[in-house]
Amino acid sequence: MPFAKKTRREYAAATSIADQGINLSLAAKFGQNGFTHMLFLYLLREYRSNPTKTKAIFIWKRCLKHLGEPYQPVLDGSDRDPRVMDIEIDECGTGNEAVAIVATLKATIQLIEQSRAAAVQMNRFSRVWSSASRVPNLTIFDAFEEAMLARGQGSVWKEIEGEVHNDKVRAQEATDSILRLLPRLRTDIKEAGFVKVDLALAAVK
Repeated sequence: MPFAKKTRREYAAATSIADQGINLSLAAKFGQNGFTHMLFLYLLREYRSNPTKTKAIFIWKRCLKHLGEPYQPVLDGSDRDPRVMDIEIDECGTGNEAVAIVATLKATIQLIEQSRAAAVQMNRFSRVWSSASRVPNLTIFDAFEEAMLARGQGSVWKEIEGEVHNDKVRAQEATDSILRLLPRLRTDIKEAGFVKVDLALAAVK
């Protein structure tokens, strides 16, 4: 049965675990790039529902940090753990605006990391008393997401939107390669506090 044709913003708006699981299964058929971009949307959605420093830092380090660092070509991949799925996503665009978005995010995450380090030094009473003031802003990823979803040329979303309704969307091999790496990814995501996304990943097939 063909998948229903949706826009990227309709995918981003999925709220139920069941719908997110279906959409992640679909994206997996487009390979790792499509899968990680769909996953990124649901990490953002869960972060906004209950923002924490751990979640914000996870999204930055696993999905976006490479965009804020000098490009370094990978020669042989020997330094990568083959059990860990690379969930880095494409840049949100080109030009000065995209550079500014990433630079702002990088500076924001550095402040969050400093806040978390300071909290470790506090006694228990001080941590509880000041915890509300240390919750990260739920909108810190909004500019990046909007620019990513608005991107036209070179966007994996164009491919997903254009072919998703076709019965012959992609071979099962792409999904199988992702399924082999899901156990470790689910462990990492659960440890970062993404309970809902973990359950959605459990439905990927």
